[in-house]
Amino acid sequence: MIPRSGHFSLIPARDRGRFSTKTVKRSWPTQCFTHSTTRRSTFGSIATTHLRQEAAQTRDCSPAKSVRKRYSLDEDTVIVVRKAEGFSLSSIAEELNRSKNSVSQRVDALCRYYPSVRKRRKAWTPAAQAEVDSIQRSIFDDGLSVAEVCRKTGRSDPYVRRRLDPYARTSLDPVRRHPVRRHPRPQNTDELEALVLAMKAEGYKYESIAHNLDIGVVKVQNVLAAHSHSRQRTPNKDLKRTLKQRVHHGWAAAEDSKLLEFYEQGQRAPEMARELNRSLLSTRNRLRELLISKGRLVPNGKLRYGRPNLEAAVNLREKYKLTWKQIAERFPEGSFRVWQWRYYDHKKRVSGKS
Repeated sequence: MIPRSGHFSLIPARDRGRFSTKTVKRSWPTQCFTHSTTRRSTFGSIATTHLRQEAAQTRDCSPAKSVRKRYSLDEDTVIVVRKAEGFSLSSIAEELNRSKNSVSQRVDALCRYYPSVRKRRKAWTPAAQAEVDSIQRSIFDDGLSVAEVCRKTGRSDPYVRRRLDPYARTSLDPVRRHPVRRHPRPQNTDELEALVLAMKAEGYKYESIAHNLDIGVVKVQNVLAAHSHSRQRTPNKDLKRTLKQRVHHGWAAAEDSKLLEFYEQGQRAPEMARELNRSLLSTRNRLRELLISKGRLVPNGKLRYGRPNLEAAVNLREKYKLTWKQIAERFPEGSFRVWQWRYYDHKKRVSGKS
């Protein structure tokens, strides 16, 4: 759009009301019109994200994070050799033209694959080393538990457990890297179990047993748990367990006959339970067993209450052509809708069997 007086406005429509015509005339002379036809301009910065990244790279001359050069095999070899020779990270970084932080991260990644490449750790101070020796003597030699050492030293449980690392015990065993073991590590599982049980019987704690046998604390706990579980087993553990037979105590013959009579009359299980002063579950189970024993119900079959009345209702409906209301008056335990539904359900089952 070319406004009056031959000046071209590059202000967006939403911002045009904020500026006066005189400000636009002074800010954008007519000469800008020839340049505005070649590319689109806005009232803000025209630099895109890509252009800003390029400008930043040319300004500080540092590569972007997405294009950082990976370490090659030759550079990894140089790092491993120089670390084995005792060179510092600064000299290695200067040789590889890398930053010290980058070389340090690469050393941390390579120490998992090359044993000669060790992470540089801060050495123990004399006071800290004395505290570590005291904690380890209390647990390994005196047989105290971690909780007792925590109460004694006033330290937390994670703090004490981190001091049980074998690499921390350097002043106690200057010759060996690992602490001295009183017992060699047994290769057989039975020997290991016997040693763990013997040391536990003597009153050693989990940490002391794991330290002396050079195994994990979890391994000690698993061995003791398996032993206690085996003691709880019965001597006839190989014999197959026989299925318990369900026996109903206290069911008299009179109660069984009443149960069958109520079933013939079409009463439901809750009504039978109230009449016989029994629980609902016991009444239903006993009725099911009686019907199965007499061959009137298959195992896991569905109980169908009021079967004789249903047969009589079917006979009255088909032979004497009674209406559903007359059948409901004859058998008041159900409405005419209920007898209608039972009739059609019965006919469907009969037709399915045939």
